Amino acid sequence: MTYDDPENHIFVISHDCVISRTRMPYNDDCVVQRGNMIIESIYLEDQLARGAEMSRCVGVPHIEAQPYILDIDLDAFHSRQAIEPVDPETFYRLIRNAVAITIATEAECVDELKFDDESINADMLLDQILKHIETAVCDSMRQ
Repeated sequence: MTYDDPENHIFVISHDCVISRTRMPYNDDCVVQRGNMIIESIYLEDQLARGAEMSRCVGVPHIEAQPYILDIDLDAFHSRQAIEPVDPETFYRLIRNAVAITIATEAECVDELKFDDESINADMLLDQILKHIETAVCDSMRQ
């Protein structure tokens, strides 16, 4: 694939459905499955690869080849499953290699965007993100 530099110089890396889903049509199940994968390694690696291809096309180094700020928005987590990934290693690598991490709590947005019947809130998500950061940093210090 090739990409042109957007007029505003901002690429959007989106996904119609979950990675590895091969059947159509895309539907509400896709939204839930994708939402539950937001920090799973398979999802993040796919997003990073797509971003690398976009940046290559406009002559910008890969995100992990230069200093970056990891910006985490809690309203991206729509379920308890999303904040408790099976494979968080790519997320942990992004945490460890970031020069800084910002976390937008936006409690009202978390409440508005969470999946139906989910008992999550911004305080719980922030606590979980901080635990992930601590785990990522402590694991790297042990190695």
